[in-house]
Amino acid sequence: MPISYSYNSNKGYVEVLVIGLTSDTEIMEARINYLSDSSWIPGAPEFIDLSEANFENVSPSGLQKISSFSNQVFKSTEVTTVKIAVYAPDIVPSIMLSLYGDMSKETVENVKVFSNKVEAINWLLEDSIKFEYSIDLDKGIVYCKFIGITIAERLIKQIVTIRKDPKFHVGLNTIADLRETTYPDATRNMIKMSEFTHATFAERGNFRLALIVNSSNLDLVELYKDLTRKGHVKLCSSLSEAERWISHVNK
Repeated sequence: MPISYSYNSNKGYVEVLVIGLTSDTEIMEARINYLSDSSWIPGAPEFIDLSEANFENVSPSGLQKISSFSNQVFKSTEVTTVKIAVYAPDIVPSIMLSLYGDMSKETVENVKVFSNKVEAINWLLEDSIKFEYSIDLDKGIVYCKFIGITIAERLIKQIVTIRKDPKFHVGLNTIADLRETTYPDATRNMIKMSEFTHATFAERGNFRLALIVNSSNLDLVELYKDLTRKGHVKLCSSLSEAERWISHVNK
């Protein structure tokens, strides 16, 4: 098949390889199969390699239909943005995909076309996770927000950063907003985070962790079910719910 999708678990993005002559129909079929597959990771960035593609039979209207379909799927799963880097060293694919990028400006897709492969991948992974936090000593809460692609190793490093903050002390509760983050290689990442959290509670179990989630990361329920049962962790749908829960358990 001239079009293939594969997830690169080490780099945290999907590799899309197009080889030879292709058409609107083939691209749409491959897109439908990818987005309907059980292994699809909502929000995962994509690297599309067109270095060996022939786009003679691809039309602007066909690309527009593909973009519309993709965005319908993304919005239905509450994905807010998807970065797509297109490596197109040949002039014809570059022109076509530049148009595709223009069509995607007002949509979930953030498409950019490159003639250099290294530049494409660097752009795709820059700021792959944004991390914000603040410590409110009056409330006894650490507020965290994660945006983008969350890989367990990076997330743990950010948590260590919080612990090095002069304001931080043992016993502070934490509210982590995960509504705008996705988990490439979800099971492996979540298990690592679950293990880290379990170890943290074993070491200093006198704090509470509220996770603000949406329907795309409810797999956390299963991994944190024992801590949830013990009252250490709660999955919430809003900041106000998280703050109410923590203020209640602190009484």
